[in-house]
Formats: sequence, structure tokens, C-alpha cells
Amino acid sequence: MSELSARERAIAALNKAEEDARSEFSSSRPVSVGSGSSSGGVPRRTASTGKSAFGASVKLSTETIDAVKAFVAPAAPAVGLLLLRVDEPETPGDDSVTLSEAGSHSCASGAEAADALAALDEPRFVLVGRSGRTEFAYVCGSKAARKLRMLYSTAKKDGAAQCRSALPSLGSVTHEWDEADARDQLDASAAAAARTAPAAAKPKATGRTAVTISGQHPVMSLFGNASSSTSTKKKIVIPPRGAY
Repeated sequence: MSELSARERAIAALNKAEEDARSEFSSSRPVSVGSGSSSGGVPRRTASTGKSAFGASVKLSTETIDAVKAFVAPAAPAVGLLLLRVDEPETPGDDSVTLSEAGSHSCASGAEAADALAALDEPRFVLVGRSGRTEFAYVCGSKAARKLRMLYSTAKKDGAAQCRSALPSLGSVTHEWDEADARDQLDASAAAAARTAPAAAKPKATGRTAVTISGQHPVMSLFGNASSSTSTKKKIVIPPRGAY
């Protein structure tokens, strides 16, 4: 089995960190999203302990709903980005978290969009508009704080559902990107260069080689015209036990 690449190891470590963070929160209850419900949730502040616990509803602020509805994917090669952040409630006992607009970018190319996402120091939900279509992505850099990774990871499913409710044309797939993923997905030139890069030379497999005895074979010395440079291959056969 081949070893994992450095990128695969980094993604695996990120996923493990999120799972470890979730395990720290022992209490949970169903979370309401609109008129439905889900078993997921995001941390909230409890009045009794002040610690986070699962079980908060996810909603979009009025301004964010308007921004999501108004988002239009540009034609290629331009890329549009609408950033959303998760705001935890400040009021004790409040049972909801809010997705608020955290900025937008109108990028001339996928490379410029990838640079904008790589510069983020916190996780974000992002509406990505390209080639006339809009997609939902959870972007989390490798250096993001553990608590924020857990917060966004648990809110992504319900947050995406709220965005799709406001913008029905939003794609059904939820992407999860780190810096390298965003570069691969948005920067076509970088992805093409990676595909066309020459592969590292692999060492040739070693197998059995025939043994060549150089020099004149003793039998050939019986012939006067034998060349002294004659080379032969001699196969040595070991008889089985009890053959004689």
C-alpha cells in the first residue's frame, strides 16, 4: 500500500482535530432549522456554565439573505466570492447562531480568487460564483483555530441549507476546501501545471540476472581455432535429494 502524500496527511490530521473537538462536548439535542430539524448543531453559550454545547439553530441575518439573493455568478474567467461568518449568540440562553456577511470579492481570475481564500485567517462559508453557476464551499485553512474549525464544521450542513433556501439556484454539493484544494479547484493554470509536471523517475525493479562466465570455456580449449574471448552462460542444476 502506497504511503499517504503530505497533503493527504494534513487533511487527515485536520479531520481528526475536528472529531477530537466534537468529543469534548458531551451534551447535545436536536437543532431546528427553519421548519425542519436536524441532529447536528453548532456550539452556543449556556446560561449555567458559560461553556459551549450542541443545540443551536442556524439562521441568516436579514442583510445576509438580501446579499445571498442578489449574488450572481459571473462569466468565465471571472470568479465572484461572497464570504459568510458564523456569529455565536452573546445573550445567555439564546438558542441560535447567525450567518453574517463577511465581505465579497470580484476576482478577474481563478488564481486571484484562490489568493483571496488563502489569505483568510479564519474559516468561512463561501458562495463561489464561476462560469455562470454558484456553489457553496466551507473553506478552512490548516492554521485555523481548533474551536473555529469545530464551530464551522458542525454548522456547514444547516448553513448550506439556509443559503439554498434563499438562493434556489445554489448547487447541491457542499465543498470542503483548504488552501491547496481552493487552488486546485479555482486556479486552472496551476491545476494544469500539476497535471503536466513530469513524474519522478521510479527505480527499476531488480530481478534475477543470468550469470555470465567470461573467458575461454575449458571445453573450447580442445579446439585450436577457439577464440580466447568466447563468453558462455552456464546453468548450474542441483539434483533433488535421493536422485542417485
